[in-house]
Amino acid sequence: MMRIFKMLFFLCATPVVLYMLVFILPAMPVFFGLAVLTGFVIGPLLQLSARWIERVAPQVLEADEKFIAWPEYWSGTFRNVLAFGAVAAVARLIFWSTYGRPFVGKDTRFFLFAVEVDYLMAACGLLYALLSFLQEGRWFHAQVLAIRNLPTSKVASAAPGLTELSGIVRMHPERTRPVDPSRNALSFLWDLFGTKRTRDGVVLGSYDKKLSGFYLDDGTGAILVNPDHPDVELRRPFLSVLGNWFGNRFFEIILTRRVERLSWHRRRYELREGDRVHVVGTVDIDPHAPPDASGPGRFVVRPRREARSGRGSILQFLVPGKQPSRTAHDVFIISDADESKAQDLLWKAFLFSAGLSLTLAALSAALIIVVRSAPR
Repeated sequence: MMRIFKMLFFLCATPVVLYMLVFILPAMPVFFGLAVLTGFVIGPLLQLSARWIERVAPQVLEADEKFIAWPEYWSGTFRNVLAFGAVAAVARLIFWSTYGRPFVGKDTRFFLFAVEVDYLMAACGLLYALLSFLQEGRWFHAQVLAIRNLPTSKVASAAPGLTELSGIVRMHPERTRPVDPSRNALSFLWDLFGTKRTRDGVVLGSYDKKLSGFYLDDGTGAILVNPDHPDVELRRPFLSVLGNWFGNRFFEIILTRRVERLSWHRRRYELREGDRVHVVGTVDIDPHAPPDASGPGRFVVRPRREARSGRGSILQFLVPGKQPSRTAHDVFIISDADESKAQDLLWKAFLFSAGLSLTLAALSAALIIVVRSAPR
């Protein structure tokens, strides 16, 4: 029944895709121009207006309507315009490769068919591919190296710093208590169409997450693992790579064993007490530990406190002296897979990210070749 539904869905979606190819792709420069206008003209005006209103009547603005810092605004704008230009370049290449380039008569002077527009979008694609490969490829590679090169430590000998640990999940530090497999340490409910509702509707791809601190027990002792951080995200094979590729660096939760398929577009991921778990994170002094705590009871494993924001601009490579938003020392991974499988999953993500960058660069270069080789 599910296969029949999927076939019907793709059959219904095919005419929509064809419509986009025929009518929307040649108009991508218009959308690209609107993105530039919005980012560099309308957006700054709204920012200035919000700042003026905040100064004159601060109670008028809602919490989500207030201005953001200019560096954050411009970094996000440049990234979004580059990304939109890259997508537009691919769309133009598909259209010109399918229908041919009309360098005839008045069409050469029309904005939709201007050579300069294609060159600009191709340049956006090449630049974005290069920056994403240099920056996000390094982040994926750093995570792979963190698992590959760090020796797995024992809880009893844990010391402050980046550490790799492996054991079972316990919800209580007393190791004599029986394990209850019905208790969840981590739980994620993911929906393709989103679960988070706002006043503007449902956020596409959003999901509910419940993060609880738990204890990792490897037989030599138990240490607290605290994943409660706004940048801790569930790894979803395709969407997570795209999120990284578009400039976001998250702390990874990799769950592969307890995955419940509620429907074709809904999944539930869980980590329960008694499950095997592999953790790479920063061991730090637990400020909430009892004063008389000793050994691993004094520590907590969590994302590095000094870790920079994971939502930096992809253009920060162009700023002299600017460091990446998150470095190899900031890696935090929780996986219910063993070390080799977790490493394999992250290595595949690195290859996929690199493949996306190289593919975008090749398509952008192909657009330049198509434009230059078209008859004039």
